[in-house]
Amino acid sequence: MLFTKVLKKDYLEIRDTNRVVYSVAYNDILYFTSNAPHILTIVTKDNSFDTREYTLEGLLQKLGVPFICCHKKFVINKEHLFYVDKYLKQLEVGEYDIPIGQTYLS
Repeated sequence: MLFTKVLKKDYLEIRDTNRVVYSVAYNDILYFTSNAPHILTIVTKDNSFDTREYTLEGLLQKLGVPFICCHKKFVINKEHLFYVDKYLKQLEVGEYDIPIGQTYLS
């Protein structure tokens, strides 16, 4: 069953701040951002919601390869990366402009 990917989950189950459980496909996630203390915002193609279930670093370790940290407050899905502007230090992910931190610029 592992070889046929029957047991492999390609979605993230996460609870929002109102304790509602969402199942979000990994390829629908555009980026994660940490806005307020202990609140993580997940932005998808169609929606966005807040959660207290994970930290940005903890979620990055759980998700793995297509997700990269580009700023201390942002993790993006590389599959939705459209444009990188090193001069303005910005990324275009979907329709959003995401800042690039000085540490992550290279």
